[in-house]
Amino acid sequence: MKNARIATKYIILFCFLMAAFTQAGLVLYTSAFLQISQQLQVTSSAVEFTLTAYLFGFGFSQLFYGILSDRFGRKKLIVIGLIIFSAACFWSILAQSYISFLLSRIIQGLGVGSCMVLSRAVVRDCCTGKDFVRAVTYLSSGFAFGLGVTPVIGGHLLDFFSWRADFVFLLICSLALLISVLCFLPETHHKIDRSIPFTSFCQQTTQNILVMLKMKSFLYCLVGGVAAYGVIIAYNTMTPFLFQKTLGYSPVAYGWLTFIIAAVYYTSTSSTRFFLRTFNSNTLIKAGIALMLIAGIIMLLGNVLFTLNLYVIFIPMMIATFAQALIWSMSVAIALKDLSHIAGTAASLFSFIQILLSALLSGLVAIPSESSQIPLAIVVISLAVIAWVSFKFSIFKAET
Repeated sequence: MKNARIATKYIILFCFLMAAFTQAGLVLYTSAFLQISQQLQVTSSAVEFTLTAYLFGFGFSQLFYGILSDRFGRKKLIVIGLIIFSAACFWSILAQSYISFLLSRIIQGLGVGSCMVLSRAVVRDCCTGKDFVRAVTYLSSGFAFGLGVTPVIGGHLLDFFSWRADFVFLLICSLALLISVLCFLPETHHKIDRSIPFTSFCQQTTQNILVMLKMKSFLYCLVGGVAAYGVIIAYNTMTPFLFQKTLGYSPVAYGWLTFIIAAVYYTSTSSTRFFLRTFNSNTLIKAGIALMLIAGIIMLLGNVLFTLNLYVIFIPMMIATFAQALIWSMSVAIALKDLSHIAGTAASLFSFIQILLSALLSGLVAIPSESSQIPLAIVVISLAVIAWVSFKFSIFKAET
């Protein structure tokens, strides 16, 4: 029993690293947005759209990795995804045009998607009950780690090299993770029945997906969770040019600001494990939504009461980040808690819809001007309202 617990802890550590890696692929190069815009001779919106491209590839891949892992196992699909990501990083390093770079970002998303969806499936394989909820918060902590540390690294790399060094670093990390998975990560899905014909497996998977799409708690938690996660998408898409071009901060300074945002995210996800000892999931979600709304209003009022400066943007974003992490962790746990028998498919569908909605949001928020915080404030307020409406018609309603 003791050895099993130790093994589970090591597996959760691998899942933590895979979760961090998905965010590294997303945000490591955000400090270099201005330099990429200048070197590839494209607009700020075009550079921001490379985030959307990554998320689209990321989102589409989710639907396949999780489902296929229920048939072929988790480890093989993780390995395949990391190989694809590594090849796409090499493409980014060599890219000489915007279109080539954009395509490489799509392929990176297609590859790294295995890390996100299968980290959730692996945790679902190994943990149940409250242990599963706690494990999900560790995954959220992994997201925070990748979100915070890698932009700092990217910013410092720009002091010595060009933006391509960011993708050299990602390539090295990808290869290191690939070797570690091959050598140390065990297969956690032990209920594979290969006697079932693949066509029958596909038919059963389709039926499972249709059943989940009819589950109101699954869908409402998904929409509410994505609305909360949208705070991070909005920050990564809208603030690089707002902080660097409009407010004049350096790439290194922007990296450290993102590190602080991630530290807040990590604090929130870590605190969730302690909050759960006193409060239930619904109470934490309500508190998170209220804080998100307050943060958006403060940012909006800051435009009226003060001249544009870092604090009227950054302090409300810290509040909104703490809030969204509470909501996000709980929404994932609630959505997947009763689906352990189809963990891969459930995690796959959840991640597929989550990332595609996030990609759509990323594309939308790349359109407004980066000359003030008003668009960002409106986005945060809107996301809080969407989250409230979604949870109001699901778990809050069931509570009464």
